[in-house]
Amino acid sequence: MTLTGANTLAGDLTVRPGVTLTLAPGASLAVASSGGLRSCVDTVRGELIVDGSLAAQGTQAAPVALSATGAYGVRVQGTASPSSGNHCHFWSFWV
Repeated sequence: MTLTGANTLAGDLTVRPGVTLTLAPGASLAVASSGGLRSCVDTVRGELIVDGSLAAQGTQAAPVALSATGAYGVRVQGTASPSSGNHCHFWSFWV
């Protein structure tokens, strides 16, 4: 799946093994502060869980932005495939 433009994750999303979530140059993804599906670790706040791979393919002229202000955040699981990123901006993440 490839995302372009501005996107808001209104609930929880799990990227399954064998699937790649790609953020195209200039794309942004905001994880909402409330998890509409209530299906992951935090049943109140939004989560992006990566068991597959995450490819953030920004450029210097069109960076990728990923934010999780008030959300549980983004988890790249131990089962995830290698993920990659170029020219990325991350806000409000636990590392």
